[in-house]
Amino acid sequence: FLQMAIEPPVSQAVTAAVQLLIDIGALTSNEELTFLGRHLANLPLPPQVGKMLLFAVLFQCLDPVLTLACGTAYRDPFVVPADPQERQKAANNRKYLGNIGGGLSDHLLLVAAYEGWVAARKHGQEHRYCRTHYLSPGTMQVI
Repeated sequence: FLQMAIEPPVSQAVTAAVQLLIDIGALTSNEELTFLGRHLANLPLPPQVGKMLLFAVLFQCLDPVLTLACGTAYRDPFVVPADPQERQKAANNRKYLGNIGGGLSDHLLLVAAYEGWVAARKHGQEHRYCRTHYLSPGTMQVI
């Protein structure tokens, strides 16, 4: 079927995509849609993100997982200053936010940064928060 397309995909790409769908449980080893696969097929998202969101609903932790999905789909919200001293301050700030999030995970860091930004926004302090924590205000707005 795909070979009839004007520009058919490379066969290795198709094989890798099918294997990914099998690995995440969207396809059986016979390449038939599973229950999960039928739900993922209805979502306009990459299947890994769709599965993550479906499981977030099941585990009742949708808000931080939505933040993570949006944040990883867009660009990194952290700004890297040109000045070496400012760069060190920014790195220290990332560690600080990571600790607030519960560890040194980039994902927990992103969720902690966003939750702090939301709290600052409630008081009209989102730009100050972004300056203090070396975050891009535009990127935080998109997330």
